Amino acid sequence: MLGLYRLLDMRAGTGRMRFLRLLALTGGLVLVLTIDNKASWAGVAIAMFFVLSLRLDRRAVIVRHARLVVVSGLAIVFIIVGVQKLSPSLDKFARLAEAWEAGEIRNIGKVKATRDVLASWQKHPHMALLGSGPATFYSRSGRQFYDWMGTAYRTTREGYLAVRHRRSAATEGVYAVSSAAAFYLQFYRDESAKIFPIGSGQTDLPFCSSLGLLGETGLIGTILYLSLYLMVGRHLLRAYRISESDENRRTFIACTLGFMVYTLINSTYNSWLETTRMTTMLWTMIPLSLKYCAATERPTVDDDTTFEKSYGDVSPVPESRG
Repeated sequence: MLGLYRLLDMRAGTGRMRFLRLLALTGGLVLVLTIDNKASWAGVAIAMFFVLSLRLDRRAVIVRHARLVVVSGLAIVFIIVGVQKLSPSLDKFARLAEAWEAGEIRNIGKVKATRDVLASWQKHPHMALLGSGPATFYSRSGRQFYDWMGTAYRTTREGYLAVRHRRSAATEGVYAVSSAAAFYLQFYRDESAKIFPIGSGQTDLPFCSSLGLLGETGLIGTILYLSLYLMVGRHLLRAYRISESDENRRTFIACTLGFMVYTLINSTYNSWLETTRMTTMLWTMIPLSLKYCAATERPTVDDDTTFEKSYGDVSPVPESRG
């Protein structure tokens, strides 16, 4: 993915080099769409569009965006045709249609989890601001401290089978599963309120970072947490804009920005904000981008204007006649 974002930012060029970069970009995109989980395609598409938009010329924004829309439309058609021909997940779409016809859309994992968070706010109004507390609702850690799989699903069909082993292998044996009932189990007491599985772990699991933040930390915690990403994003965008003269620096920052957008989008249906194999890489790239930019932006004595703005007026003090 990072290489794909880099190629996107380096797509400019002439002649043979431009052709080779576009060829590598196409190959990388096909590889991602072939190997990666289908549910992450939205994150891929949005992050790619974002990286592409970084290089838009302000004088030709409308024309460039029109081209992007056309290319995106063609890519969507290509993806749909590819999925219909090659994807082994078509039965999940059939189950989704079955849920729609049976009126069970409200009880599909992620949809039901959203309803549960809103219900907790209605039942306990203070939770809208403060949440229910860490590891008590729909964060990734929330599913590791309680034994809930057998009681959360309507049946033990493929939906339950797809997610029953989704526990942390790294912490196996470190802690014991709590005998106390989890806070969120109150929303599964009625058989008709249990999750209607369609066979996709990404859909059937109620846990994801966005719902975990809203449910466990409330609006205040969610805003504070996501404001860190907003602040970092603003600094990265500024660093990108002042890096036009440095190809290596600019493309590395573009990779970081694309990676951050991809992670945030995918965290709306999965727990990527809490998954170290993603966040460790991302939060390593962020300071590298900003520190490298700061190091190359330091003023020199030869640049009088920049030096004075940074350190003040250093002109000699007039001699006193006395």
